[in-house]
Amino acid sequence: MAFMRLDRDDPRFDPSSMVVKVDGEELEWMSVSYGDSSEITLARAGGTPYVVGSGPGPYTPTGGSLMMHKNYASLYFQRLYDAAVARGADRVSAIPHTMTVGFAEWNIASIVDSIIYVRFTGMDPGSEEGGSNTLAMVDCPFTFHRVKWNGKIQF
Repeated sequence: MAFMRLDRDDPRFDPSSMVVKVDGEELEWMSVSYGDSSEITLARAGGTPYVVGSGPGPYTPTGGSLMMHKNYASLYFQRLYDAAVARGADRVSAIPHTMTVGFAEWNIASIVDSIIYVRFTGMDPGSEEGGSNTLAMVDCPFTFHRVKWNGKIQF
């Protein structure tokens, strides 16, 4: 199972390399997480209990989430809603997007993961970090069809 959680304040990563884009537009974000898994299917000979081979089993995206400041998320999702209505949809989750997540550890080449067919499913209240709306955080869960790890690797 592959899984990634990236926080803006994680000291392992070069802050200038940490970028999240949805449909090519860079977002203001605090953390992002996503993952997937793939099973191996075993083949048995003629109903016997003996395994004689194996093959690819089902691929399962496990979903993800994007943590953002509440004021930015509200404005961003209003724009996504307006774009969805313009395309004939009645909600944000009806329209799929492509998300790219770029990061690099210090002095190591950048990695860019591509998350295909992202559909945002809501905004859940996150941790309150103060009394101001600007500091409130929301967790924006999403589903997707596939992750291309480092732009090409699929499990």
